[in-house]
Formats: sequence, structure tokens, C-alpha cells
Amino acid sequence: MAPKLPPQPPLQHSTTAVADGQSHGHAAPPKGILRWLLTTNHKEIGSLYLIFSLTMFFIGGYSLLWLGRNFSSPAYNWLSLSFSTR
Repeated sequence: MAPKLPPQPPLQHSTTAVADGQSHGHAAPPKGILRWLLTTNHKEIGSLYLIFSLTMFFIGGYSLLWLGRNFSSPAYNWLSLSFSTR
């Protein structure tokens, strides 16, 4: 059987709260998009990585379609930057 422990007095102050408005040298966390850009939280970094990779995927896909459309037409001369009449 486990030994009985004596009752603990209730805490008067929280052990994590800052008393009397003293900040102890810690700044408040940044707000908005700056919070994501300056984060060290692995979950937020993963979200940023996912958003960035999907954005680059769609930009690359759009660029591929645009260049493919432009290079498929022989009417545009890329070296002289003028349209041929042939």
C-alpha cells in the first residue's frame, strides 16, 4: 500500500506567472505573419514548408504551360524578338 502524503498548502501565486508586471527580459511573441517568419516551432515550420512547396509547384506548372505554348508556335522568333511574316 502506498504511503499517505501530508496535505500540500494551496499555491498563493502561479509558478509561471510574472508578478508585479516584471518581464524578466522576455519580449512578447510577434504577431501576424512575423510570428511564422521568426518561428522555431516545428509544426509552423512544416506548415510553411508545405505552403511554399505547393506555391512553387503551381507557379512552375503555370510557367511550363506558358513556355510550352510560346515555343510551340514557330511564328515568334526569340532571337530577334520580332514576329516573322512567313
